[in-house]
Amino acid sequence: MLDFQSVRVAGKMFHKALIVLASGLAIGCRQDDREPETADPQAAMEQVEWPFDQSEEVTAITTKQVIEDGKPILMVIHYSDDHSWAFLCNTTGATEDGRVVCMGSAVGMDPSVMAVADLPPGWIAERDCVGDEWRRWESPDH
Repeated sequence: MLDFQSVRVAGKMFHKALIVLASGLAIGCRQDDREPETADPQAAMEQVEWPFDQSEEVTAITTKQVIEDGKPILMVIHYSDDHSWAFLCNTTGATEDGRVVCMGSAVGMDPSVMAVADLPPGWIAERDCVGDEWRRWESPDH
């Protein structure tokens, strides 16, 4: 696992690189082909009102490891500059591992991230594994 300083610096560079990439592309929501780890994440999302400050169709940042390798989302960042979100596995900060998805797809991969939907802009939430309590803190860099 990366130390916090490395994650913070890499995450900031990763975020800026993906914003540049996303601004030059017409991005749609990609449906994930792998089997969900929860019983029915779509049904879980439909049972509650959408809790995030961005709609389900707005793009968010994640990683190749979350989408392709099924790594769990262990860190959520709510950026203060544009109010965008990142749903990260906390295993990489490499720009080439970055992926852009819609908010709905990110939440569909792990509905438990709805627990941090009230995270204020400029804050980070992190947990050690799925099911653990989220730790939250304000980040002056995000």
